[in-house]
Amino acid sequence: VNSVVSVSIVAETCAFADGLATAVMVMGREKGLKLINDLPGIEGMIVVRQAGSQLMDYPSIGFMVKAEP
Repeated sequence: VNSVVSVSIVAETCAFADGLATAVMVMGREKGLKLINDLPGIEGMIVVRQAGSQLMDYPSIGFMVKAEP
């Protein structure tokens, strides 16, 4: 069961970010995070529902750096 509830992508274009976010939603957390980390210039955050309805964030390696103004 895929428990990914949200994916946010930082990319050069909105169209690429939207397509990648959709793909990562389908791939799941582990494969999706690996893909994000392997793509140059791309960062992202995956939110997963844990047991007991708790949400857990899984950022890519450089996500927090890119997200700051």
